[in-house]
Amino acid sequence: MNECKNITVNLYDVPGSGTLTHDAKNYYQEKHLCAFDCLFILVQETFCKEEIEIAKEALKHNQTIAFIHSKCDIFLTNKKKQKLIKKIDQKAVDDCLNELKLNYITEIRKSKILKLQKIPCFYVNSFNLYDLKNDIISEPNVKYQEKELIEFMTSEVKYSRNIIT
Repeated sequence: MNECKNITVNLYDVPGSGTLTHDAKNYYQEKHLCAFDCLFILVQETFCKEEIEIAKEALKHNQTIAFIHSKCDIFLTNKKKQKLIKKIDQKAVDDCLNELKLNYITEIRKSKILKLQKIPCFYVNSFNLYDLKNDIISEPNVKYQEKELIEFMTSEVKYSRNIIT
């Protein structure tokens, strides 16, 4: 984590596409998303048309993209409430990640766009991610893919800025 401290990364939350005030049709162009070094597109279990369209536009511009599924903890909490799992431990998280990864592959294949299959998807708990980023905790109780996401961000920033270590 300390490796990131010498690198400044700015994250911008752009209003969601496909809402009444943010039309999805020209969203990529209107929000000038090509100006960003990397796009992180937040997704749910199923992809919306808008997310696929934004990813396609970014690919046209050779832009680095990653999908982020940020509510994995809620997905597991709901499974526990439905009594589909007994407790939320690392095994439950690992099983959840496998299920979500299969859903991701299925959803991306529905698009029939081969390039989309190369876009990584990271499954995170936003609280873990925040804590790791701010060095509040070094190891969360259960791990999703927060560290992998931070490593991806760091490597992409270094690559885009020609930082060689």
